[in-house]
Amino acid sequence: MHRDTSVFQTSAMKLVQTALRLLSGTALLMLYLTPVTAQIHKRSSLLGHEAPPLIAPGMTNAAVDLGALRGQVVILNLWASWCPPCRAELPMLARLQQRHREEGLVLIALSADRHRDRDDARRALAGLSLTGAFMDGATQNGYANPEVLPITYVIGPDGVVRGEFLPGVGPLQESQLEALIIPLIAAKATRE
Repeated sequence: MHRDTSVFQTSAMKLVQTALRLLSGTALLMLYLTPVTAQIHKRSSLLGHEAPPLIAPGMTNAAVDLGALRGQVVILNLWASWCPPCRAELPMLARLQQRHREEGLVLIALSADRHRDRDDARRALAGLSLTGAFMDGATQNGYANPEVLPITYVIGPDGVVRGEFLPGVGPLQESQLEALIIPLIAAKATRE
């Protein structure tokens, strides 16, 4: 009977140790996520405001100037090659760009990758019909260097941010973007 008790105590001890490891992992995860969540909520929204300036080096050498695109409907996606949710969105964004390019939609994939990781960013966009640019080296960047990604903005032809999709609210859906861009494209067409 003494032997059965020690086996039980050993099993119970292992169970408690496992539970403590899991709880400490959860606690660490909560500590990790708390600043991210706070950062998302503290950040001031660009929605309804003039889009900040952006002049950034393009992936094909030509600079990308957001101001020069005034009059167009622009989707600006801030992403990085090391960010799995970012990379998951890229094919959907490319499909959207292909479907609405003739209607004047411009999509800019603004990479937050460091200079040393530019080749990774180029490889991530290879084969996708997206205009790529780099935050690193931008002469004007009103979007700073966000701590969490992806972030997507929809900018109307008037240069005002009409849609803002921040991390932490689930994956970006193609239908969400189309619901915003189709009326903007239609309004742009009636003005021309």
